Amino acid sequence: MMDLIGTELPITQDYLAAMIGVRRTSVTGVAAQLQADGLISYRRGRVHIESIEGVQQSSCECHQAVKRNYKRLFGNLDGRD
Repeated sequence: MMDLIGTELPITQDYLAAMIGVRRTSVTGVAAQLQADGLISYRRGRVHIESIEGVQQSSCECHQAVKRNYKRLFGNLDGRD
């Protein structure tokens, strides 16, 4: 989402849990840890990414895989080929 709309994400923990197929409590726990680490901040329905590099380092290789698949299906995120 950050690649498409920026670092201010209008998303609830319920919706995020539904998107990735996990329980809301799982999202809550991970979000709390990311916030404690200073990587994100969140309030009702809004997640702000404080450090994209930190989030990427603490996650799997999924971000790059999603970007490759998006590019294959729709082209570059910035509209350039």
